[in-house]
This record gives sequence, structure tokens and C-alpha cells, in this order.
Amino acid sequence: MTLTPSFKALNGEIQSVRLVGRDAHLFTAKLDESGTRIELRAKPNETLVTKYKYIITPVIKMKNMNDDTEEFTLSSVSFQVKQGSAKITASPATALMYSGTYNSVEIDMNAVLKGADEPKIEKVTLAGNTDAFTYEYEYNKEGKGTLSMNRTGRAVKGKTYTLQLQVRLSEQADNVKPVTVKYKVKVK
Repeated sequence: MTLTPSFKALNGEIQSVRLVGRDAHLFTAKLDESGTRIELRAKPNETLVTKYKYIITPVIKMKNMNDDTEEFTLSSVSFQVKQGSAKITASPATALMYSGTYNSVEIDMNAVLKGADEPKIEKVTLAGNTDAFTYEYEYNKEGKGTLSMNRTGRAVKGKTYTLQLQVRLSEQADNVKPVTVKYKVKVK
């Protein structure tokens, strides 16, 4: 978020900015290249939630024409954070498994979030249909996991199963539900 302070009857140059207030510990503030706007960002690895009103107060240090510096506390700013919707794709898009034998396929998940760097996948879990299939996410290989047919007698030959993979992204707001990816498995 960018803040643009405006001053009446003040002439000088902003030297630095810091934050105070109830939620100041969750955010960082710095001046942009022009030195006239304040860039506000969430600190790395801080947990934020949506639908909560955060309140911060910027304090700027200004230098006037006589080289004197003075601090000014600006008006408090309140805002809510929003979580963008990530699009997650699985590769291969579908899997083919054979009834009566142990099968597995490695699935590579990719996440894209419009206007942001590629989000990192933190956790993937299988929801529903777990009596015939299991999914193990490899935490050391980002976005990769293995889907296995562990109970071959439970999978019906000739049926196509639609599995739900629940994907949680790192730096995702705590109160936002995981993204559900529907994955089809055909049993021959």
C-alpha cells in the first residue's frame, strides 16, 4: 500500500519514516525513490487475516531549509488486507491407474497469482475418496507430491474418480480457506 502525505505550511524534505500504533509491529514502512510517498508492506512471515481493521500511524522525520530536523506524527491509517485468488494447476491434468495393482503418479502443482510473484505452496492434502487413494506431499520439493492407489480392491474398474486436493499457500491469510483443485483419476 502506498501513502502520500500532504502538508500545509510545511516546507522541507522527508528524511525517514517509522510506524507506531496497535498494528505497527506487523508492517514495515519506507520512502519511495521520490521521497514523497510511503510504501507500506507486511513484514515477512507475519500472519495477517482478512476482515480485520489494522491501524497504524506513520511518524516522519523532516529536514527543513535550515537543516533542522523534526518529527511529525501523521493521522492514523486504518485498512483491511485482502487475499487474492490463486489459480493452481496440476500436471499431469489427469491420471490413469489400473485396478488390482499398486499404482502411483507424481503430481506437480503450480500456483499463479495475478499481480504477484509465484506463490509458494506450503501444504497439499487429499479430501474425500481417501479409502482408495492417498496423497503424500513432498515438503522439500515445492509443489510436488505422489498420488497412490493404496487399496486396489476399493477402486472400481472403469470408473473415473474426481479427487479434491486442498492446497495451502505460504503467506496466505490464516482465515482464508485452502484452494481446492479437482483431479480426475480413471481406473482401468
